[in-house]
Amino acid sequence: MVDIIIPAYNAHNVIDYALSSILIQTKKDKIHVYIVDDSSDKDYKEVINKYSDKLNITELRTPKNMGPGYARSFGLEHSNQEFVVFLDADDVLSSVYSIEDMLNNIGSSDYLVTNFMEIIDEENYIHYDNDIWMHGKMYRRSFIKENNLVFNNSYSNEDTGFNTLVSMCAKKRAYSNILTYIWKYNENSITRRNNSEFEFSGLKGFIENICWAASEAEKRNISDNNIGRVIYESILEIYYNYIKFFYDDKRDELLNWSKELKKYYLKYINRLSNEEKNKCEDKIVDKGIKLAGSDAILNNKISFIDFLDKIIIDND
Repeated sequence: MVDIIIPAYNAHNVIDYALSSILIQTKKDKIHVYIVDDSSDKDYKEVINKYSDKLNITELRTPKNMGPGYARSFGLEHSNQEFVVFLDADDVLSSVYSIEDMLNNIGSSDYLVTNFMEIIDEENYIHYDNDIWMHGKMYRRSFIKENNLVFNNSYSNEDTGFNTLVSMCAKKRAYSNILTYIWKYNENSITRRNNSEFEFSGLKGFIENICWAASEAEKRNISDNNIGRVIYESILEIYYNYIKFFYDDKRDELLNWSKELKKYYLKYINRLSNEEKNKCEDKIVDKGIKLAGSDAILNNKISFIDFLDKIIIDND
């Protein structure tokens, strides 16, 4: 009934935790686990042998190392159960009821969003109703197939591209205020290594994946309003990042990356009504203030309109 797809690259030292959290699920007999080996230095046969008498578990191997996005798409292509859940090799399901709770709450929806906990050192932070990260989500396979949903083959922010496309294609989204997933701190993971630098450089991947999702949405004849909403919300997020880095030489680099969004902004912004723009702003403002920080907001010297001019006009 449920395929759990685990992309794994040299994850032999951590994957036991992920698999153990699946092993104790109340619905483990309904689960097929796929470890998608993204061409690690060695295979996962020992791991498979360790769990094969306790779990329905299969190892898949990509032709070459392509990153987690490709590995997840590879897992989708080679699995077939009704529902799909993605679990990173260094993370865990939060309780024995995680999969059961997801199955009980997805109903007739295309996909389900639940809450997940982020653990950094001794601090815990719960992400509520987050529509970007892969964590704590269940997808209906028929919905994925009907819309030919795949991941962008990027090494970062592939979550952004995939889930943005999912949100534009979905006719029915479900949210349940339950905790199903724990995102564990791993200083060696792609998204954690040199974390302060990744915070900024990850914006390039964010922009690339938003543009990718918009391009894929056009191929699927998604409504102009849906695409315009995504582009406008993304521009707003980049604006708050620009404020955060305003006194840093990185801001020019951020503007340069933002060129990619220009054609989509110019194409779709006039398709949004003022009411729709206001809804986007309401959604992003609180998030943006937390992102930039109070000092950056108070000392901000550039308005959103001026920022748009820098992207639209100065980048000509």
